[in-house]
Amino acid sequence: MIRLLATDLDGTFIDKNKNISDTNINAIKKAKENGVTTAICTGRTMSEIRLIPQFEKVSPHIDYIIYENGASCKDNRSDEILFSHSLENHEIEYIYNSLDKFDKMFEVYIDGNVHCNEEMMLGDKFKNYISPDFHELVEDTRVKVKNVVEFAKDKSVQMVLVSFLSHEKSAKAYEILQKMDNYITFAGKQGLQVHNLNVDKGKGILNLSKKLNIDKSEVMAIGDSHNDLPMREATDKLIAMDNAKSEFKEIADYITKSNDEDGVAHAIEKFCL
Repeated sequence: MIRLLATDLDGTFIDKNKNISDTNINAIKKAKENGVTTAICTGRTMSEIRLIPQFEKVSPHIDYIIYENGASCKDNRSDEILFSHSLENHEIEYIYNSLDKFDKMFEVYIDGNVHCNEEMMLGDKFKNYISPDFHELVEDTRVKVKNVVEFAKDKSVQMVLVSFLSHEKSAKAYEILQKMDNYITFAGKQGLQVHNLNVDKGKGILNLSKKLNIDKSEVMAIGDSHNDLPMREATDKLIAMDNAKSEFKEIADYITKSNDEDGVAHAIEKFCL
């Protein structure tokens, strides 16, 4: 019996046009009415989640939001923060300095908002580092500061996102940052997300499950990409989207339909209703 459902957003619950279908929303609603606790588990932060066109419509049917790849979790009904894990200030400086020779966009996630250097948002410079699918999202959510590394000092930073001009550059940067004792994952084709070592989506789901006294055998998680791989440790029912990365499909228990075919709804109907 599934008691906790945790679904990723981009590439999973959200289709290629960045929308949540009525079919997926109705399926989540039915799962909740059937006694299943519902959660979003995403790499986005709260300011980015709220910009999803259908968020207000689906929000009443979501109990918890695990965001920033598991760094933070909030009760979506009361807005209570259940847990939050931050990077150390010296780690942020180390990341920036280690990648000094790279042409990059450096961003920090602080209390649900994303901060970047103001120069990156001038003349659409940021578009060189960000996938076109996310240009509008970045433009609408970034908080511009003069020097993001200086701004982050003495603040609680849940995630660092570093974006590059190509996947090849991000792969080289990934190798350099492997010296760190941190959780590092790819974000799209051009980015890297860096967290506290105690952070990933699997740990986020496990932390929530523990608070709710739910066993991993009663958890179903749905995802599609590299940052969803740790979900495997948090559930005995891992669902991959048909559009998922091959690495994710290989470890999944079931492959549902694609994100453009309401794959989340299909999985819910099969295992939760």
